[in-house]
Amino acid sequence: MRTVAVAIVFVLATFLSDPAQATTLTITEGTVTLVWMDTFANFSGDGATVVMNSATSFTPSGAFGTGTMSTDVRFGIVPGFYDVHVGNAACVSSFPGFADCGHLTLTSVGLALPPNWPLTENFVATVPFTAAGHLNVADGFDLVGDGVLTGIACFDYSDSRCAGTFGGTFVLKYTFAVAEPPTLALLIASSSHAVRSCALGLFATAGHVRALYLNNP
Repeated sequence: MRTVAVAIVFVLATFLSDPAQATTLTITEGTVTLVWMDTFANFSGDGATVVMNSATSFTPSGAFGTGTMSTDVRFGIVPGFYDVHVGNAACVSSFPGFADCGHLTLTSVGLALPPNWPLTENFVATVPFTAAGHLNVADGFDLVGDGVLTGIACFDYSDSRCAGTFGGTFVLKYTFAVAEPPTLALLIASSSHAVRSCALGLFATAGHVRALYLNNP
């Protein structure tokens, strides 16, 4: 009976314990570009590098609308070239390989193509984006990042930015960046504002106390 009880406790402990959390890596530089029928990626950060070229792409729902847009980029599954490294660990697949090296979801607001936009002029807009995903390398790593999305709705194909679309309608380029730390001048200005506000508060309190004393000697 005691053996059964111990076994039950062990099973419960196994299922109820928190699963091991994957290490999170931050993307610090590079790009992901969707060009009509192709997806390209070349980015890195925290010891990870991802390079891919997939012959499958699509226009994300709401890309040039006003809602939220999410683009899921898969490193594998569909035919293409994928080279994913984290340190000495790697997941590599060449066409027509079908390895699943991970994925990355890019989220932003839509690029809001204005109504009645002239169909002879390319529309270009930029918005911030966030990224979250996972790499199936070694024990697995989570990915996070952010940056700026530049979107082009192509109508004029003489524009070199649209030349590679081969008659397609869009280019979406996600550029990763690391937020700049606050400058010394900004920190000093913020500190000075806080000190000034505190001093004004003290003066106001002192004046209020003095007024109460004079009115109630």
